Amino acid sequence: MSGSKETGLIDGEVRDTPAHFYRHEISGGLAVPSNVSRGRFHAMEDVVTRDLGYGSDTQCFYLGAVASGLRYFYHVGEHWAVGAQFGTVGDYTPYIKQDADERWQDADLLMRSPFLMAAAKYYWYAASGVSLYSKADVGAQHRHLYFRSYEEGSPDDRYFDEKKWLPAFQLSPIAIELGSHNLRFFAELGYGTEGVFSFGITYHFKRAK
Repeated sequence: MSGSKETGLIDGEVRDTPAHFYRHEISGGLAVPSNVSRGRFHAMEDVVTRDLGYGSDTQCFYLGAVASGLRYFYHVGEHWAVGAQFGTVGDYTPYIKQDADERWQDADLLMRSPFLMAAAKYYWYAASGVSLYSKADVGAQHRHLYFRSYEEGSPDDRYFDEKKWLPAFQLSPIAIELGSHNLRFFAELGYGTEGVFSFGITYHFKRAK
């Protein structure tokens, strides 16, 4: 790491520590679009249109699967930080069809996938206002994929309800933090459970001595 340094007396020895170096970090953010089980989700979309006769509701604006979560990192040195993050991935597709009485019925295909991953970051460059790093995560997720009709008593309601444990991972080779000594904005580009583009706020605290 680079940046200004402070000199202090610790256990009788003189030691230099970067002025911006903090031991702990907590953050929260969002990511889009997540890559959780896209193939399986598309297969279920085919079931809804082919077997149940629904059509996609094109009036609804759709961004793709969205991940949200919280992170904690402990900085073991100037370059490395280890920790964990947990959160959930959500996805849905809205549908609509007419019943035998020509009334419109609304329905959704939904996915909710909570995840927990161990994480590590490597800082290529860090200063008080800007940091460049890479991040990798590995863990597990519990995917819940189901169909929901908004018509009370509809035979289509909960046409399928699928739950499954799956591996979770994320690799973000390009990432940046911008802001003050403690409070910073982060943005990451990568691939995996979180998504392609992650962003949020991170807070660094307890300066190393």
